Amino acid sequence: MNNDGGFKRFQDFEPVTLTKKKTNNSVANEKSKSNIHLVNKTAIDNEELPKIIYYTTDQLNQIKNLRELCDLNQEQASMIFGGSVKKDFFNKIESNKLKFDQTTFNTIIRTLNNYLKNKNRKQKQST
Repeated sequence: MNNDGGFKRFQDFEPVTLTKKKTNNSVANEKSKSNIHLVNKTAIDNEELPKIIYYTTDQLNQIKNLRELCDLNQEQASMIFGGSVKKDFFNKIESNKLKFDQTTFNTIIRTLNNYLKNKNRKQKQST
């Protein structure tokens, strides 16, 4: 027994060799599902983070002109998408606060074009 009232001192412990335990756990073998990922280690080392690309002036003008051809304000244009976008969606795009996404841009143009075609078709039928 030690002189410390029954407690072991650090020096009294025997050295231990650490070994890696083999696991068959499928979770241990999966990649991390964290939503934090490094983009490119060499880019970060060189302080060259990917640039955020916004809509060009031509693209913004194309969206705005097409929306105005449809006689829609920004909120009405957002409502065409059936609640899948917020009411201020077009306001954010036209003020260039959203980063560029080719799929989104194509969808906006296609949807507004279809709206305009349907509107013109209805006007022709009513006359």
